Amino acid sequence: MTCVTLGACTATSTMVGHRAPDVGSIVPGVTRADAERMLGVRLCRLGVADAVTYDVYQFDASRPANPAAGAAVMLADLFTLGLMETTPRAHRRAWPVRQVAIGYDDTNRIRFVSKAWAGTSTDCGCMRSRFPSDTGIPATAIPAPLAGAATLDATFAWDSAFTVIVDGHSVAGNPTRLSAGTHEIEFRSSLRGSFMYGASGNGYAIYADVTLQAGRAYRLEHEPYSVASGTRDVFWIRDTESNEVLHCTGG
Repeated sequence: MTCVTLGACTATSTMVGHRAPDVGSIVPGVTRADAERMLGVRLCRLGVADAVTYDVYQFDASRPANPAAGAAVMLADLFTLGLMETTPRAHRRAWPVRQVAIGYDDTNRIRFVSKAWAGTSTDCGCMRSRFPSDTGIPATAIPAPLAGAATLDATFAWDSAFTVIVDGHSVAGNPTRLSAGTHEIEFRSSLRGSFMYGASGNGYAIYADVTLQAGRAYRLEHEPYSVASGTRDVFWIRDTESNEVLHCTGG
């Protein structure tokens, strides 16, 4: 019963297909509550510009029914006791996704809706530099300092699996405070990964130029994803409050 239950999500979804939300019905004047009933909770918040708050949402793209493939997935789940459903993030990479940006005024009514674009189902989904250039999101929509922030420095934290070097200097404190602005962050890990995705046999050494905003909190994170060739390690740096991703490797 367990394997059938685990397999139900992927197999059933493959069999019956999926119809994406009607984004065209989300127009200026509609409330946030109505938009989020269709789209779910936001993927990330980009910031505020001209009294409009810009949020990004992600949803599964439409796909046709495929009964034969769905039956094959169900059969595989039965033989593996649901292992296909429990491998790291396998289901997160299964379906194509779309994203859309919506701007709200201070009464939570919509003032702006972008056209939808193809997104990514990894944790790197909300990365501004990967958005199409014609989204209409103003470049001035940046996050404000966190409420109660003691200083205008940014806070940067990471998992214990990493060694972090900032602007050429080793960083011991975790979390640490960094001045707002652009920094070169090098992160090394003893995690062993595939040569195909940029890892040496002994681990990873990855460089990223990131711009940290004043009074914000950021974190370096990692997650293995299942792909056809095995496991793919994805690394990203995100704003822990808004969920916006500043840098991504592997995703």
